[in-house]
Amino acid sequence: MSTSKRHHYVPQKYLSYFSDSANLIHVYDRASNEYRIQQPINTAVKSHYYRVYLKNGEPTDKVEKFIGEIESNAWPVIEKISKNQTVSHLEKQKLAMYVAIQKLRVPEYEMETNELKEKLIAKTNKLQYQSVDDTQAIINEYESEIPDGETITADELFEFVHSDRYKIKIPREHSILDMMNRCTDFAEYFMQMNWTFTTCGSSTQFITSDNPFTLTAPDNQSPFRGYGLLTPGAMKIVALTNSVSLCMGDQGEAMFYKQIGREWVRQFNYHQAVTSSQYLYSGNKQLLESIVKRTSLAELPYDRDRVSMS
Repeated sequence: MSTSKRHHYVPQKYLSYFSDSANLIHVYDRASNEYRIQQPINTAVKSHYYRVYLKNGEPTDKVEKFIGEIESNAWPVIEKISKNQTVSHLEKQKLAMYVAIQKLRVPEYEMETNELKEKLIAKTNKLQYQSVDDTQAIINEYESEIPDGETITADELFEFVHSDRYKIKIPREHSILDMMNRCTDFAEYFMQMNWTFTTCGSSTQFITSDNPFTLTAPDNQSPFRGYGLLTPGAMKIVALTNSVSLCMGDQGEAMFYKQIGREWVRQFNYHQAVTSSQYLYSGNKQLLESIVKRTSLAELPYDRDRVSMS
């Protein structure tokens, strides 16, 4: 079965909303601290990123096509919002699904959730193998499944589990399943929030990144407390184009349209920069250079082994 190879984790058409007059996009790469210019078709793309396999072992593009349908449903809605037109409840649903899948589809989300899962599995292993006697009991239980010629003592296995000398790898298929299972739930959460579409003036513009969905802390939030999507006061923000962004607040059904000033746009762009995984995108290189300089992005901690994207 023939399947597509190039899968965008940030939509090609979405990137075109941030491109210059020649439909080219400027990219800042945190890994190399370099700038380059390229076409949206060659940006934020990975080989077979959403490919899954059927029970007969054949690959399928069902997930990639599912994401594509969500994108196609959202483009007319974004166009209406860009023209300052009111959207219907159904159109809001379509945009909520689009924002939800964009939150869940990027490598950054996969890395974050995998890190949590890996830590949980490692901790669970230590609880399960919490003594040499417990370890011996587990070996005895599964002794018939141990291949002939391979042996390990309870002492060796106990020491191995508690030494943290092994790595846990979450299969890509699990991450895709997680994305699919959570998409509708996230969209439903977003539908229950107050929405504000913010438009910036012609003298400034929004940037985007390889992690477009951003979450900002509530006002006066203690640095010792965490926050999430449903934390009161936390703002969920995503730039829809280089001139329009969506801000989702607390629970409610209100929908507002608001013109914002340069300072608000500047703060959004700074936050977008520091929450990016590896790449920033804009149709304006000077703007990117200014943001990288003002946020000291090149000097911020960056785990190059953790992030590996094309």
